Order: sequence, then C-alpha cells, then structure tokens
Amino acid sequence: MHLIDPPTTCNVDAAQRWHRVSVVVETPQHSGLTSPLDYLHTEPLPEGTLVRVPLGKRVVAGVVWQSAADGAQFTEAQLKPVAEVLAEDR
Repeated sequence: MHLIDPPTTCNVDAAQRWHRVSVVVETPQHSGLTSPLDYLHTEPLPEGTLVRVPLGKRVVAGVVWQSAADGAQFTEAQLKPVAEVLAEDR
C-alpha cells in the first residue's frame, strides 16, 4: 500500500479543477451523521477507494461511496479536500 500525495493545504485553489466525492466514515450513532459526506479531490475517485478525510479536528479513514450529486447543498468553497488516498499496489 502506498500513499498518494495529499493536497498541501486545506484551502481549495479556485484555478484547480476539483471533483466532488462522497465518503462514508465511521461515527458514533449519536453524532447524527447518517449519510455520506462530500469532499473534494483533484481526480475523480472510484467507489471503494480508501481515503483519509478531515472530520472536525481529526483526520479519519473513510471509503468513497458514490459519485457526489452536483446539486448538493454545499458549494465547492465550503468543502474540504481529501487528505490522503490510500491505494493498493497492483
């Protein structure tokens, strides 16, 4: 397994083409997070890709679940980028 270089900052560069991805993460039931969370990445990521994403003050593991809907309630400026993409060597 190797790490693909994450973005060096959490600020989203407007000149960069970003792709919205939905990620499921493990959270306590009382957190109220019951659906995938949207993040940004410089490349489209296939379903099932293991990633690390910022969640509050932590970075947690998650799985790309599905293509994020373009009509989602948050704009790209409000979303954070994926911190790391974990990929298996083939």
